[in-house]
Amino acid sequence: MPRSIPRNLLLFLQKLDDHLPANTRVPLYVGGAGALLLAYDGQAATEDVDFIGERTGLLLELSEFAGKDSEVHRLTNYYLDIVPPGWFPNAWGWSDRAVPTPIPGLSHIDLRVLELHDLIISKLKRFGSGDREDIRNLCNRSELDVEILHERYGKARQLYDYDQRERMDVNFRLVEEEILGLEPTEFT
Repeated sequence: MPRSIPRNLLLFLQKLDDHLPANTRVPLYVGGAGALLLAYDGQAATEDVDFIGERTGLLLELSEFAGKDSEVHRLTNYYLDIVPPGWFPNAWGWSDRAVPTPIPGLSHIDLRVLELHDLIISKLKRFGSGDREDIRNLCNRSELDVEILHERYGKARQLYDYDQRERMDVNFRLVEEEILGLEPTEFT
């Protein structure tokens, strides 16, 4: 079944691709609502497209070109937002598991979105109503494997301090109980 990606999001990506120097091939990792729209048939209402990486090099240049209030933003209603890798909860190896997401017409961008389980876990930190709805929709996908979700969350939670871990544990238990209909996990 073909993905249904908003036309303006495709235009946004094409503008980024056109801006990159010739003979360049750059991997770009997408999380958040952008990942939902690009790979998981999401219906998220967002303007920011979260690119995961450091504020350096080509990513910084693309952010300046297509960031908030840029000409690209005004044209497409999307803007590039850089999210540092340590900002969102995830288990080591998330970039290796990121799903290649080819978009016809892009010749310089190697687009990859967070893998389903990693995307769910990444939404546990903020856990606003939109994040909960996104998690609910992702948990309804046939690719969801609860054992993988538990394993990845167990690894991701080890990377955070006690206060962050405690808050994310509460959020994870809510996902287990309210969305997945499972007994909440007791973490030690």
